[in-house]
Amino acid sequence: MSSGADPHPIPSPDITLRQLECFVAVAEEGTITGAAAKIHSSGSAVSDAVTSLERAIGVPLMVRRRSQGVTLTSSGRSIVPLAREVLSRSNELEMMARGDQRRTAPVRVGAFHTIAPTLIPPLISRYVAKHPDTEISYVMAEQDALAEQLANGELDVALVYELDFPLEFERTRLVRSRAVVLLPESHRLAGRDALQLSELADEPLILHDSVPSRQHALDILKESEADPPRVHATANYDLCRSLVGEGLGWSILMGRRFSATTWAGHKVVEVPIQPAPPPLDIILAARAETHPARVLELIEVARETSSELMGAG
Repeated sequence: MSSGADPHPIPSPDITLRQLECFVAVAEEGTITGAAAKIHSSGSAVSDAVTSLERAIGVPLMVRRRSQGVTLTSSGRSIVPLAREVLSRSNELEMMARGDQRRTAPVRVGAFHTIAPTLIPPLISRYVAKHPDTEISYVMAEQDALAEQLANGELDVALVYELDFPLEFERTRLVRSRAVVLLPESHRLAGRDALQLSELADEPLILHDSVPSRQHALDILKESEADPPRVHATANYDLCRSLVGEGLGWSILMGRRFSATTWAGHKVVEVPIQPAPPPLDIILAARAETHPARVLELIEVARETSSELMGAG
């Protein structure tokens, strides 16, 4: 005889979305006061919510210091990405239940700053054409910063070079890119089909001083045994190209479909290196977890179109 009881009851969680919202706000702002202002609440309410969350979980999540704000414990740091994901998914669930498809959460994309100019605009265009009700938000940063934002849940995916990127992330390989020599259009070797770096050994080098570009260029130089007499270094990609265009030296950059004209109005040319250095993979990195449909769709669009977009094989 059936008792009518559910044989597999769903446990009632002691954690609330409001507690998670307060906790994430404190983690992001660093103070109770800043978190309260961010989510339009009172300091006491935010503090009580975090305390209740700690009680429900059974471990301390942050250390409160009256004059120095708060510091997350190791447990607190570890659950921030999951708390953000729960809040994001709950927001999506509510919007879908209401049939408000136009307000689904955006896909948050990060990109290494030299990859972004050629890949982000057409990626947004193609994705929005297929999914007009979904928004894409994006940031540009160095790869170490992108890895950190990806790990803590601030980004859904990141467009980066695979070189030295943390192995903890899943990756979709998009396209391969090879290093080339960048020369001013008037350079004596600008018309060559390829060149050896030893042919430039007596001329100044303009080093793109950004991770992982710097180390990759230095490794190529070491392999070729070229030793330029003087090195200018800049982390700004466009300034690097402009310095070359001005005739102040040559550079090693990744081959890309960029304009031949620098911001200063000078022409530059890309010349392949002989022997060709190993290529670098451009990847779409993501946390190793189950992704929402909107993120899976963006990964698929990137995979389908990357070769055409980047102008490489």
